[in-house]
Amino acid sequence: MLCVKDEECCDEQLCVWGQCTQNATKGEAGNTCHLQTDCNPELCCALHPALRFPVCSAKPIEREHCFGGSNHLMALLYSDTKNEGPRKHCPCAGNLHHPTISFSPDGGPCASKERTRVKSSWRTLYTQR
Repeated sequence: MLCVKDEECCDEQLCVWGQCTQNATKGEAGNTCHLQTDCNPELCCALHPALRFPVCSAKPIEREHCFGGSNHLMALLYSDTKNEGPRKHCPCAGNLHHPTISFSPDGGPCASKERTRVKSSWRTLYTQR
């Protein structure tokens, strides 16, 4: 059965990736969420562009792009000044970060600080020609 929240599912089922699912555990990937604390620590609560509602999603690892799809209406509906609610995209996993790259509107892939520092130095040299 299709769902957007757990309350729409029967008995002990949970809404996972938009489907009522038996034997699911709260906080796992694909579970609906409203707060970051609704998801396991290695996941984050983010708006899913295909489902159009927030689900627990994996944080991107090195060289993976953050989810950059934007749905401005959903972002406004789920905006949160304390950053506890659903996000537009998940932050990078572990000690990785999302560098700001001028030619990429979504900021590019997650990278270690060391890797970004090397790329930034190269880019500076290349653009000064």
